[in-house]
Amino acid sequence: TEMVIVHNLDVVDVLSSMVASIVANFAVYSATSGSYVVNTDPTINVVILASFYLMGVSHIALIYVMTKWVTHKIIAEHLHIQSLHAHLNQQKKAQKTTDFKQILQHDIGYEVFMEHLVSEFCSELLLSLTEFTQFKQLVKSENGLDGELQVEFPEHSIPKSSIVSGSYDGGTAVHKHSLCKTVNNSTELAEQMQTADEQHMQRYGCIVYLLYQKYIRSGSPHQVNLSFAMQTGIESVMDHANKTTHAKISIAIVDYFQFFDECIAEILRLLRYDSFLRFISTPAFKDLQEEMHL
Repeated sequence: TEMVIVHNLDVVDVLSSMVASIVANFAVYSATSGSYVVNTDPTINVVILASFYLMGVSHIALIYVMTKWVTHKIIAEHLHIQSLHAHLNQQKKAQKTTDFKQILQHDIGYEVFMEHLVSEFCSELLLSLTEFTQFKQLVKSENGLDGELQVEFPEHSIPKSSIVSGSYDGGTAVHKHSLCKTVNNSTELAEQMQTADEQHMQRYGCIVYLLYQKYIRSGSPHQVNLSFAMQTGIESVMDHANKTTHAKISIAIVDYFQFFDECIAEILRLLRYDSFLRFISTPAFKDLQEEMHL
């Protein structure tokens, strides 16, 4: 319907332009000569009238070409918009039928989505999400907390974080990254007589610092795109001298459980509404749907 209307407007525009051009030329000549009769010689009159018509036709051709170009652009834009709407509808349909977190919970889904992120040079999003969640799971399981995890991963098919599952001795981290201070004097360790909670707290502080260094610290090779306020808030509790969280800041076990919650929520938002929307348009996703029977 829209194309027919545009075409009818083309015809009206061209015809009205032709009439206007001929009338205008006659009017200009009449005003200067004072008569419609140009010359007593019929041949000259024919030549003059023909020139008027020629000018009118040339004007028609010019207007027609310009109008057709505009019409072509309008139709092309309309088709482009329709194509975009169809693509968005397809994405929304795929997104409704496929839960984003369901992909992450599936061993093959996790792997295929990670490969997609690697191709987009943003694998640090899923890597950080994985390690933050594994730390949260560690605090929950060791302390019998009832809090929920924002996302779950296939436990037996993805690597364990070397930071979160690193070896520790007497509550003091003996970690291959060598970022947490160690106390090697066994007598000093014995004198400390730390409770289980205190040992956990010290270990959690070291883990948090290592994860901060890896994903949140400004300039880190794996830095995640978090807000400045979020980044500085975490930075404020870091004790760089001792490679842990500040001892002067009271951080309870439940605080460690919730420590990266805002980071996790932001990373999930970035993945769900950016990378995942592009992922569901790839052939790899269609193959994954068949594999997962989605």
